[in-house]
Order: sequence, then structure tokens, then C-alpha cells
Amino acid sequence: MGSSKVKVTSNSSDYGPDIFAEHYHVFFNAFSFTAFLGSPLILYAKHLGASSTVLGLIAAIAPILVMLQIPGAYFIPRLGYKKFALLGWGWRTVFIFLAAGVGLLQFTDPGTRLVLLIFALIGFNIIRGLSTSAWLPWISQIVPEGVRGAFFAREAFASNLGSLLAVVVASLLVGGAPKDWQFSLVFFFAGISALISLRFLCDMPEAPCEEAVKKSSTSVPWAAMLAYKPFSQFLWNYFFVMFALAAIGVFSVEFLRDALGFGSDKIILLGAAGFVGAMSFLPLFGRVVDRCGSQPVILVSVGVIVGCILVWALIAGGLLLVNWFSVGILNFLMGLASAAYNAANNRIGVAIIPEMGRNHFFALFSVVTSVGVGVSPVIWGLVLDFLSSRPVSAWGVLWNGHSIVFGLLSFVALATLFSYWCSRSLSEQRLTLNRKVNLQSSSSSGDWGDQSWRGK
Repeated sequence: MGSSKVKVTSNSSDYGPDIFAEHYHVFFNAFSFTAFLGSPLILYAKHLGASSTVLGLIAAIAPILVMLQIPGAYFIPRLGYKKFALLGWGWRTVFIFLAAGVGLLQFTDPGTRLVLLIFALIGFNIIRGLSTSAWLPWISQIVPEGVRGAFFAREAFASNLGSLLAVVVASLLVGGAPKDWQFSLVFFFAGISALISLRFLCDMPEAPCEEAVKKSSTSVPWAAMLAYKPFSQFLWNYFFVMFALAAIGVFSVEFLRDALGFGSDKIILLGAAGFVGAMSFLPLFGRVVDRCGSQPVILVSVGVIVGCILVWALIAGGLLLVNWFSVGILNFLMGLASAAYNAANNRIGVAIIPEMGRNHFFALFSVVTSVGVGVSPVIWGLVLDFLSSRPVSAWGVLWNGHSIVFGLLSFVALATLFSYWCSRSLSEQRLTLNRKVNLQSSSSSGDWGDQSWRGK
């Protein structure tokens, strides 16, 4: 187990069961991730008395610590992709069980339990930040180029199916007026699912690391990587979409709970509509994106995201009435658009990022975008706490913290849509061809033997 080989060819029509094991891993990992770091975590933190600023800080822990991918990328060649990922996924599971134990400490006050929960989150995400540096480089090595659209669609379907099951289970466990032990039970199931995901991770094929330790004497040209135009366009557009999505994902949950009085079980269950939306389109995604390219899918999906965030702003401003059905429709559309966007973005990213220094390119991409995802809820959490006691009604609009923040987020997403439109000529097929031609002259001067992408 774990020693299978994979034949990677550009004209493969499908991939074998060893690679397909990745989808089972993603399913159970998504269940674990959603049950531990999704809306149950936000609702449990609110249950313990967290403010909007604290919620923002909690939401920032995971993406901010992704910056550990940069040092993590240096250690991948020493262990290999699979062993590095297995160690990381294994140790971070320990912290899920530690978080599950927090709710059982009823002899402590809520503030203490909140602090202990945050410490468990920090430990989990330190390990996660280090270990995920191996993931995308590993996937880009083992998945045949000709089926990457279908692969990413199936991966996204498995992820959303696991997340859907997680929110259904969580909503059943925290029904009514939930107590601490009910949230602990949700986290316990998250830990069990994480352990199962490791079983399928073991079945995935290993791939040779492109950057050997003995070739690491050349310094990493971070500035040149950021100046590489196709990569920088890809990076900053994704950065701002995630900047908007990170905040709306946290504070729409808070808005439903505090402003509209929705129960925890109903909020979690309504979140399932987002995963249903994602799953409804993903079976068609592979055929669509492999036929017409990633850019048209990205433009349409970002447009839908802009519309959804704007609707949240109108609801918060009192211009639209809302009930559980309309929230479900909104979550459905947001889930559909987000899944299509991420799958298309993954596909074009694999083509844009050069082969030379790929581990470091992926690490830089993850770190920069994750900083945006982490900073976003902190910034908007501070704004919400500042504006919470200053609601004003003017021109038929209720100008409160949520309506202002949601309106600004819709503007950020709209500006990013315009940026995507300006760079719509970016073609993954053309970039792949250029990458192959440029790298034919690769020398033996280390990890960065061919740097033909520098200065472009």
C-alpha cells in the first residue's frame, strides 16, 4: 500500500484507481475540515461570547499560517510528497481531538474555553500550513495533463459532497439551544473523518520531487516570480476574490444569528445549500472547461459571486425581505459559483506555473492569497465592531455595519471581475506550450536552471 506507480502521459483519457483514491481522501478530509473549521466553529465561538473582531481573528488563523508553506517547501525533497503530507495530516488530526475535548471542560468559564479552542486551532493550522506545501506540486505530478479538467471537477464534487454531509450531521447534533458537549461531538466526528482520510492518502502514488536537496544552493528569486506577468495576474485576481469570499463566509453566518435570529441548526443546514449548488454543476464542469477553457467559466462565476454579495448588502440594508428559502437560494448560487471558480482557477494555475521552481511558485501563491483570506475577516471584524453601535437610517436604507461591509465587499468583487475581463486573453493552452518551449534549454544550475520566465 502506498507504493503504486502512475504512468503520466499528456494524452491519457483517464486515470487509475491509485489516483482516484485522492477523491476519497478529499471527501473525508472535506467532512473533517467543514465540521471543524466551518460554521460550527463560528457558532461555537459565538456561543462562548466571541465578538466580531475575535471571529475575524479565528477565521484568520488558518489562512495566515499557510505562509508556513514557504519554509515547508524546503523540506519536501527530504521526505517526498507522500510522507510529508502523511505526517502533516496525521499530526494535525491530534489537534482536532484536543479541540473536541474543550467542550467537556465545564469546570472552566466560557472565556477560558474560548482561549483553549483558539490554541487548538493554532496548533492544527501550524501543522496544516507546513504540510499543505506538498499538495499541489504532488497533484500536478501525478495527474495526466489531458484529464485535469475532469480530475479537478471530480475532486471538487467529492469535496462538496463531504462538506454537505458534514453540515447535515452538524445541524442534527446542535439542534435547539446547543450546549458545549454538542459542539464537542461535532469536532469528534471531524477527527474520526480525518483519520479515515489518511487511509486513502496512503493509497495515492508517490511522485519524484523536481527540486532535489543537493540542487538547493541557488537562492529563490521571489521578486522575479512575482514579476512574472501571467503568474502575477493569476495571483492577484485570485487574491481579491478570496478577500471578498473570506469575509462574506464568516459574517453572513454572524448576521443570520445576531441580526435575523436564525438558530444554529438552521444556519448550518442552510449552509448545505451551498454544497448542493456546487455539486449540481461540477459533473458538467470537466467537459465545459476542457472544451472552452477556464477563462469563460471564471468570468461567469465571479459575476455570480458579485451578485450574491450585493444581495447580502441589500438584505442587511433592509431593502429585501429574507426567509429561510431565500437564504438557501443565495447559498446555492454562491456555492455553485465558488466551486466553478476554484476548479477553473486550479486548472489554469497548473498550466501557468512554470516547472522550474514549481514547489516555490505554489508556496508563494498559497501564502500571498492566504494572507488576503486571513487579513480580510480581521479588517472587516474590526469595522463591524466599530459600526455596531452606530446604525443610521437614511434614504430608505439601514446603514449598519453589515450593510456597509457587504456593500464594500461587493465593490471589491466587482473590481476583480473587471480585472479578469481585462486579462481574458490569458490562455492555459498557450501558456503550456510556451512553458514547454522555454524549458527545453534547462541547464544544470540547480532548482532554477532555466529561468526563461524571469522578466516576463
